Amino acid sequence: MKKIEQLSDEQKTIIMDRYFKETDWKKNNFIVEKYFSWWVKTQDPDYMDYVVIECNRINIPLKGILLEQLAIASSNRLSRRYSYRQKPKIDRNFALHEAYKSIFELTHFCEKSREDATLLVATMMAKNFPSANLKASTLDKGYIDWKKTKEGCELIEELNIRYPDVWSDEAQKMVLSGFPEPNTDFQGSRRGPSPYR
Repeated sequence: MKKIEQLSDEQKTIIMDRYFKETDWKKNNFIVEKYFSWWVKTQDPDYMDYVVIECNRINIPLKGILLEQLAIASSNRLSRRYSYRQKPKIDRNFALHEAYKSIFELTHFCEKSREDATLLVATMMAKNFPSANLKASTLDKGYIDWKKTKEGCELIEELNIRYPDVWSDEAQKMVLSGFPEPNTDFQGSRRGPSPYR
């Protein structure tokens, strides 16, 4: 396995300073920042893949430092300067965790009901992760449990610190534009009282 060449502290600082100068803080990009900073720290191209996925999800254009660093990550991968390790670095449940994060954002920052949010996310999951085949009711149950986990609590706390209020109409429209039209075929069902109460 090839060792990934690391950046100096000075290089990391310069890259992150450029990122913060170029960032439009009117847009939700907390997760982009998180994955991008992990890329800068580790030079692991997998993190730039996650940057691309998140930018696509919330309609953030890849330009400036993001595009430059994506080109470096792609170049390193193509020239085989990077080899996959047997043990994954990133949680295999990435798709589910992204779904739960989206449900939180939709309910907390975009003022959607949990019922609407889980249906939007289930529809998006069917498009982006067709093998997952999850219904809104299943996502809702998992979301309730996820909010109690250490990871869920930490992410929710970070998001609340970063964005203490409901997002502006412009930010909400931008986030919602990343979701396909809700498809009621993905609603699902659960016995007992409504899972959304």
